[in-house]
Amino acid sequence: MELTFDNIHYTYYNQGSEALRGISLVFRSGERTALIGRNGCGKSTLMLHANGIFRPQAGRVCLDGREIKYSKKELLALRQHVGLVLQNPEDQLFSASVLQDISMGPLNLGLSIEETQQRVKQAVELCDLGGLMERPTHALSGGEKTRVALAGILAMEPKILFADEVTNSLDPWMRSQVLDILSGWVDQGHSVVLSTHDWNLARCWAQRVIWLDEGQVFCQGTPDEVFKHNQWTAGGFPV
Repeated sequence: MELTFDNIHYTYYNQGSEALRGISLVFRSGERTALIGRNGCGKSTLMLHANGIFRPQAGRVCLDGREIKYSKKELLALRQHVGLVLQNPEDQLFSASVLQDISMGPLNLGLSIEETQQRVKQAVELCDLGGLMERPTHALSGGEKTRVALAGILAMEPKILFADEVTNSLDPWMRSQVLDILSGWVDQGHSVVLSTHDWNLARCWAQRVIWLDEGQVFCQGTPDEVFKHNQWTAGGFPV
C-alpha cells in the first residue's frame, strides 16, 4: 500500500503563513519512519491530512495512486487503511470503558460482532491491556490512555499508522513499551510514521527519517544520511 502527498499546501485561517508549503512525500507499507522538526514545522498538520481530517487547499493526497475525494464513503475507505493516533489520547477516547472504546472503530467500519471481537482481542494482546478492559477510560493513567488510544486504531488494522508525538509525555519504561508495540506492527508488514521532537529516538528507532522545517521537507533519508547535516541549533534542528 502507498500513501502519497503531492504538492500539499495548507494555511490555517487565523495564521498568515502556510503550515504546509508544497509537501510531496510517499509512505509505503513495511517502513518505520520518524517525522522530526521543531514546533510549528508542520508535523501535526501533515498527519491530519493523512487520513482526511484536514483537506489540502492545494495539491492532492492519493491512496495507491487514486486521489482521495473526501466524500463520506471515500473517507471511510481511507480510514480503513490509514490510521492516526493523536498527540493527546484524551482527544481520542470517547466511550465509558476500555472495551467499548477499542471496539468503536471496527464497529464503525461495519464489521460483524465476531470480527470486531477478534480484532479487539488481537489489539488488546499487542498493547498489553488485558487487565484493563472494564476500567473507565477517565480512570486510566496517561500511559494507559496512550495504549488504549493506540489499541483502538490498531483494531481497525490500518496498513499505515501515523502516531503524533505519542511518546513525548511518557516515562522511559512506558515509552519503550509503546515503541515495541509500534515496531511489532511494522514486523507484521504494516507501516508506522512517528512524529517526535527526540532526534535520538528517531536515529535509533527509524529506518527512514523525514525532517520538516517551516512547512517543507528539509531533508529525508536513512538516519545516517539525515543526521550528517551540520546545520544545527542547540535543540538539534536547522537554523
